[in-house]
Amino acid sequence: REARSEAPISPGLPFFDRTGWSVRRLDDGLSVQLGHTAGQRGVLVTEAPADATEDELQAYDIIEEIARRPIGNMEEFEAAWSELTGNDPVVIKVRRLVDGAAVSRLLIIEPSDAAAE
Repeated sequence: REARSEAPISPGLPFFDRTGWSVRRLDDGLSVQLGHTAGQRGVLVTEAPADATEDELQAYDIIEEIARRPIGNMEEFEAAWSELTGNDPVVIKVRRLVDGAAVSRLLIIEPSDAAAE
């Protein structure tokens, strides 16, 4: 099987464009390398501001839901994100490794936080 590189993207979505985040498709190989199980669904955060706190999206987070909408691939991510108005806080469920254990976290992203990035 031929290995291929896939560049991270910043979808052309108005609210997302202000965040400084980039995401990419998650596959089984990446999921296992990151300490998760094969079959983990979501999209992988590949870039985040260096000063991101634990209450913000961080590099290596896996976005599983946006506004309670399940995210299994890039198409679902782009569809969910494009529906955001940019005026209201957004609840994002992520899967993150903490001390070697995968845990789910709910993050609340304020539009003012995204605009400041």
